[in-house]
Amino acid sequence: MGVRLHQAEQLMQAIERIMKDRVGSMGNINDSIAFHTEEAVKPLGLYLSRQPLTREKKAEIYQLLSSQQENVWQRNPDNSEEQHLTSSTVTRYGAFIERPHKAPSEKTSPEELARFAEVAEELDIPEKYWRNERVLGFVHVLIESRDLLAKFQEGERQPGAPGLVPPVAQRLQTSAEMMQAVISLLEAGFNEKKLDKAAIAKHLNNALTANYGIAVTETPQIAAHETDKENEAAIPWQQEIIAFTQQEPYTETVRAFPNEPLELLEGLYGKVEFKKDEEATKSILGKLRVGYVFSAFPFLPRLAQEKYAEQYYDYGYLKPTEDEEGFVFTDEEYRYLNILLETANIAELYNQKGEGEIPYIHDGEDEHYIMMHSALADMRKVATKLGLDWENTQDSSVSEA
Repeated sequence: MGVRLHQAEQLMQAIERIMKDRVGSMGNINDSIAFHTEEAVKPLGLYLSRQPLTREKKAEIYQLLSSQQENVWQRNPDNSEEQHLTSSTVTRYGAFIERPHKAPSEKTSPEELARFAEVAEELDIPEKYWRNERVLGFVHVLIESRDLLAKFQEGERQPGAPGLVPPVAQRLQTSAEMMQAVISLLEAGFNEKKLDKAAIAKHLNNALTANYGIAVTETPQIAAHETDKENEAAIPWQQEIIAFTQQEPYTETVRAFPNEPLELLEGLYGKVEFKKDEEATKSILGKLRVGYVFSAFPFLPRLAQEKYAEQYYDYGYLKPTEDEEGFVFTDEEYRYLNILLETANIAELYNQKGEGEIPYIHDGEDEHYIMMHSALADMRKVATKLGLDWENTQDSSVSEA
């Protein structure tokens, strides 16, 4: 019973992420969903693997974002009307059941006691065990899971939460599939119901594979990118950047997700971060990462903006200093930085927003400068909204990033 409750809680935490998270941290959302799902299926002898989204799914996401009249990542967090629309539908899963939440031992109304007795009898639990704390918790979790499944299956309620990607309707459908897996786990072993691993895997795959690139299988799956770690590590960073920008239809999709080149650079940096013989590569990748942040900052998802504003605040870089000119790149370094910027359509985004152009100066051979002033000003605005006292942090040097 304890294992089943743990599995149910893990899947509910995955559902919570699906329901409440907004576009702009898609990679982080997927990682969290994958982690909780894997923790839930391990005791069943099931395996989890990650795979790229299909071309059709990427095109769908791109279409949803490009059809918005405004960039949903750039919504004003202070807009109370928008927050109402969002919080009315995208919230913690517990809020779909009741407010305020009541512990199982506190559910003593005639209706609650009658519902408990009905389900306990259905599960053929002897009445003498009904007040046992674990039985109380288990039965009420099953009751709430069934209630929550019904809520998900009702579909989207008005006014909904416009501007979310994935849309609310898709989130509800995804969560309903996962909740069916939860209920199957909880009901297994009662009334001669057998644990059907294949059915649970099917529900989870219906929910996660197409929308999040997460697959649950009865045998281990080795992703193509994991088949030869040594060979992968030997691929030069230059080739990885070129390959990234030439994937179809990735070129168009990256235009809707301008933080994806940053995720690529973060991943490449992570491969060499602790290798003593890769100091030169680490230095270049660090420069490319900083150059991309300062070139594309106005168009990054809000969550990415907050991440980097807080990161540079922690380093003390947001405090005004006289040394705020820019970063210098060699011809080769700038070539790859520019490839990423062009793939994400950053120059055109500046033009569309009427904000001038990428803060770039070419001052001769091996002297390409990405200027700091504009992005630092934007970072300070974000930091202020986050309540960070950036004016009084310790001085530092951005080049160390």
